[in-house]
Amino acid sequence: MSKINRTPLILKSLSSREMAIWTALDEYVVGQDFAKKILISRLTNLNNGLRMIVTGSKPPATLLFVGPTGSGKMHFIKSFAKIIFGNENAFLRVNCTLFSEGMITQQKIDEFGFDLYARSVYQTQIDAANAEIEKIAEKVNTIERVMNQKVKDGESFDKCAESYYKEIEKLNKKKEAIDAKLDKTLKNIKWEPGGNYQSIVVFEGVDEMHPGVINVLREILDSGTFTSGNGVVSFKNCFIFLKCSLLSEDLVGDYLKRGTVGYRTKEKSEPSTEFYKTAKDRVAKMIPLELLKEIGKENIVVFRPSVKKEMIKIIDKKLENLNKIYLSKNPKKEININFTEKLKEYIYEETQDSVNIILGASSIERIISIRICNRLNKIVTTEEFGIVPGDTIEIDILNGEIVFNKITLS
Repeated sequence: MSKINRTPLILKSLSSREMAIWTALDEYVVGQDFAKKILISRLTNLNNGLRMIVTGSKPPATLLFVGPTGSGKMHFIKSFAKIIFGNENAFLRVNCTLFSEGMITQQKIDEFGFDLYARSVYQTQIDAANAEIEKIAEKVNTIERVMNQKVKDGESFDKCAESYYKEIEKLNKKKEAIDAKLDKTLKNIKWEPGGNYQSIVVFEGVDEMHPGVINVLREILDSGTFTSGNGVVSFKNCFIFLKCSLLSEDLVGDYLKRGTVGYRTKEKSEPSTEFYKTAKDRVAKMIPLELLKEIGKENIVVFRPSVKKEMIKIIDKKLENLNKIYLSKNPKKEININFTEKLKEYIYEETQDSVNIILGASSIERIISIRICNRLNKIVTTEEFGIVPGDTIEIDILNGEIVFNKITLS
């Protein structure tokens, strides 16, 4: 890694604040050092007040993530959200594949209304208008009850109806005036964020979206705002990630150098710099020129498939997380779980079959769930092997099969 990507030079050039972010990212994301460096540099520009010099009114960071399925694009974004907001799901996710047709795109844009930011300045007016509308609705119900009671008491229906419709007409006019005022308030709102960064927005499947959505993205990336049916939405303090799977098969094929499906002919520890350059050039040709102009070729981040060393590390993290989750969910059982190195190697080999190799690291969690979790749950719930609190379950490989052994500490 250091030989090709010059990682030591990257780390040496980072400030203490950048190093703290790097360390936090490194805890969740295995590899992809250049993606980390690009994101950290954009975040640092924002924190240091260089945003107006670098991007002006545009969003502080717009990154296009491309790479194979399972290379960690979404995991990277979730990790960043966890570091910034303390929650890996603290981002707005827009699936651009839903905007593949012009009619659907227009419908969505007409209804578009990002509630990204607190509208405290206007909330009093909005609450007051809604309260008045509720009062009008109560008055309408009261008038209806009174009219029905008068008719039951023998009064003329025509006379009661005339009085009823006059009152209802007055209330309807009042409601229309309130609605018009409320609509005007909402349309004039410019959703301005406060603080350094208020949101992370992810546009998925940008390679499949309709040209109408490209125009929306161009406006967002160029001016940092978007004019919708509900008003003007500000993206000036948003981190925007565009995610697509362009070149997925090419990247996997070039990087892993498979001869035929499921068989490797050559093991590569790291891609060459030519790999990144070629991938960027090819992606740049496939992205519409008007959108590429707003993104910038330097903001195309290529995610490569994970190599064996990284896959083993990811497996180790997943298994460690499984142990932590189990202990937190079953504190009274006090049962520890050990995973042998043979097991980790076995899981890695499972990720290299003809199907899983295309899915990359995303197949690891599924393999663990099916091969280990299901069996582990059965052992614990049925108290197989006479497991008691304080025991340890060791999961190993014997004759090519996963085995569970009870280890009692004396």
